[in-house]
Amino acid sequence: MIRNSQPSTYKLLVFDFDGTLVDTVDDIAFHANSVLTDFGFERRPVIAVKKAIGKGVHELFLSLAPNFKENKKDLEGAVSLFKKRYRNDPIRKTKPYPFVKKMLAGYLKNTQKAIVTNKPQDITRQILRDLKLDIYFTMTVGMFSDYAPKPDPTATEFVMRKLRALPRQTLFIGDSEIDSMTAYNANISFGWVKYGYGPMPELAPAFKFRNALAWGAIPVLQEKMVC
Repeated sequence: MIRNSQPSTYKLLVFDFDGTLVDTVDDIAFHANSVLTDFGFERRPVIAVKKAIGKGVHELFLSLAPNFKENKKDLEGAVSLFKKRYRNDPIRKTKPYPFVKKMLAGYLKNTQKAIVTNKPQDITRQILRDLKLDIYFTMTVGMFSDYAPKPDPTATEFVMRKLRALPRQTLFIGDSEIDSMTAYNANISFGWVKYGYGPMPELAPAFKFRNALAWGAIPVLQEKMVC
């Protein structure tokens, strides 16, 4: 098994989005709470929203307001309204974590990079464009694409095939147990960012990153990005 062994170099880095590249929790909480109040639920603290991020929008609302389980129509309405409001105003406070852009534009500039996230794909791409991070990634695969959400490995495996990277040449970087299990299911190495939204995963990661500057410890293959 490859998983958390370390090869001489990694050809492909696959990143999670929320809690790994970009701190989005304040904006997600703002729009989620506006929807919750419209549906008659109490507002939830940011810490509760942070714990619920990572499984997709439906699971976000089921976690914040479990009564949605009893009314799927309301749940779908809440999800639709949230996406509309979030899409119209996605970066009130959202910003890249410290040193992320520096590392993407510097040490990791000539290494293949992709994003696999359970965030809606259109919103993810919009935030990337608005923050001028899109130029650093060859591929972005999010929720409501043709692939099942993480920890299903299908999207990650698709990215690996598309960018011609073997499992032993691929590192998944994320902040959650879901990301860790995605890497495990894809039989690739995992690097955990300590600064994100989730606690340390049960499976020991190949790397632990205190901040994005620590990505400089990743042995990467320097090559021009394939479009």
